[in-house]
Amino acid sequence: MNISNENLKKFVSNCYKKVGIPNRDAETIADLQVLTDSRGVKSHGTKHLLSYINKLLDGSINTKPNIKIESETLSICTIDANNGLGHVIGTYAMQLAIKKAKHTGIGVIAVQNSSHYGAAACYSMLASNENMIGFTTSQTGSPSVAPFGGIDRLLDNAPISFAIPAKKEPAIVLDMACGSSSWGRIKEMEEKGIKLNEGQALDINGLITTDPVNAFTLLPFGEAKGFGLTVVMSILTRLLGRHQDKSKNQNRRGQLFIALNIEVFSDLNIFLNSVDEFIRDIRNSNTQTEIEKITLPGERAFNQHQKSQQIGIEIDSTHLHTLYQVANKLSVEFPWE
Repeated sequence: MNISNENLKKFVSNCYKKVGIPNRDAETIADLQVLTDSRGVKSHGTKHLLSYINKLLDGSINTKPNIKIESETLSICTIDANNGLGHVIGTYAMQLAIKKAKHTGIGVIAVQNSSHYGAAACYSMLASNENMIGFTTSQTGSPSVAPFGGIDRLLDNAPISFAIPAKKEPAIVLDMACGSSSWGRIKEMEEKGIKLNEGQALDINGLITTDPVNAFTLLPFGEAKGFGLTVVMSILTRLLGRHQDKSKNQNRRGQLFIALNIEVFSDLNIFLNSVDEFIRDIRNSNTQTEIEKITLPGERAFNQHQKSQQIGIEIDSTHLHTLYQVANKLSVEFPWE
């Protein structure tokens, strides 16, 4: 079934409002989750709605967080998010980073006590939409990635997202996990009966598995290189903004948001035109025999979003059933019977 972006946003927003999320925040969350679906990243979008709603209902996530600034300078800020929903916290933090970057050239916001914020690209793109370079990374709750050569779940499967604006071309948007995959994608593979690649995951006994059902520990992508990135991202999110020891509460996450004001470094138009030229040089370069065309980071998601704007977001039966469960639980109108 194809569902229009606006209809899906309205439904998701109504669900969040029903559990006590303020109207503006509910609309922000719905915008980001539906944007994620429309970009084809179904593993991080509205499939999570039921999980978020359950956590909001049982108090695991705060519906009306009292966001507290712990320390602040002209360019830097550390925030206690009071266990708010990550989409609200991430939007607040990146908007604050952008505001600071407009004045000083850079905004860096370290957050503690947040929760899952969905797709990291949502927040880096907030900066690129303002003709800035955006970056974000996040702690992922319980550690689930083994060190290179190890089998213990010690590291976060931290996302890394950069967004770099261009003039006429789509922005460069890198959004990746430090592990071999995201758990959301592994769940999708389980639902579709797709095997993992060799070397992506270990089972509970520390043995290599290609069955997503048995995946218990992720391995870092790129072996030692991914391991190095995972270590750095774990420190930036777990420790950088910490004002007290929250290590025993694994549901509460640390996050980092950075905005760079291009105009401090370069003439904006020159930079944007140069990014366009750089993109075209790569796209038009010679390919290997078996490769039809070179695709830039974020290009497939951009094209999928353009398509979704026209024909709606394709929702499979499992996804639709999850949305129905939420509607039934909350007595919210479900328009896709």
